[in-house]
Amino acid sequence: HHHTTGLSTVEVAGKNHTQLNTEFRNFYSNKNHKYKNYVVYGNPKKINALQQLLAAHEINYKSTQNSKIKGYVFGKGTIGTAQLSGSNLVVSTDQPKGTLVDVLFEPQTKVSDSLTYDITAWTLPYAYGLKAVATNTPIITKAFQKQNIKNKSVTAMGYIAKWESMNDARFLAAIMQAGIKVRHNHKPFTTRGSTFNRGSLLILKHDNKKGFEKTLRNLANKHHIKL
Repeated sequence: HHHTTGLSTVEVAGKNHTQLNTEFRNFYSNKNHKYKNYVVYGNPKKINALQQLLAAHEINYKSTQNSKIKGYVFGKGTIGTAQLSGSNLVVSTDQPKGTLVDVLFEPQTKVSDSLTYDITAWTLPYAYGLKAVATNTPIITKAFQKQNIKNKSVTAMGYIAKWESMNDARFLAAIMQAGIKVRHNHKPFTTRGSTFNRGSLLILKHDNKKGFEKTLRNLANKHHIKL
């Protein structure tokens, strides 16, 4: 059955090649999208994770120097102004994959056919736990620069790493495989002006063998973890 269906698909596609090529070209042509730009901002680790997904699908993105963005504010569901903070991504619909951008970032997904199995999904800002604004206002953009973490060699009684994303789980797996023992806190605490929520990774000197710091530092740099 698969053999017959495969040959039939090729045969019908060959007979309708003009229409197929036209429809394919129309899909990628510039369209009158509701929003020109989607600005996503928040936790740098989550921004980097989203950036990797966009790059894998060859979706162009930049960053912005704007401090305030006016448009549809995700989460609030209203038109307003958002104050940007930290890393950000600007994803424009004015690109070859603009229609795909619109599908991945649309604030509200609706299925009009009640008989269709629900194939909707969370828009990417919600899926990645990030804030976002959909806007048509002009935006000053610049090339996106991924934040690379480089931990310096220091002498300390212990090291702390925040638990904020899946990348932190990869880091935890890596240091445990290297034989480094890890603790975690049950209650949030603050030290030297930084707050660490419950579940932060605590790597103490007296728990580990002499010289573990070099391995820990190398793995933290590899996974872009700030110690």
